[in-house]
Amino acid sequence: MEKAYVNLGAALISVGRGTEAAAVLRAGASLDGSGLKDKRAHEAARVQALLQLGALYADQGRLQRALSAYREALRSLPDHYPPQVSSPPLPLHYVTKAK
Repeated sequence: MEKAYVNLGAALISVGRGTEAAAVLRAGASLDGSGLKDKRAHEAARVQALLQLGALYADQGRLQRALSAYREALRSLPDHYPPQVSSPPLPLHYVTKAK
């Protein structure tokens, strides 16, 4: 179910509707996965939603919020989550500005 939120968030971002995308991604990251058959897919989609949210905030220059979303993703990262190498990390000056 969370994967649908991630996909909708990405679609909203692609058409310039960042505020709506942030709300959708946050809602997707907040869904309760207890009782689901595929808990791994749920956990992976939750992390994807948070990473997408962090990237959106970083693109908007909202670096504190981006850092918060990235930290939340890191805290909720399951052991089975595959490494992400599709996009380069934030430049160091972004991270130091956000402190």
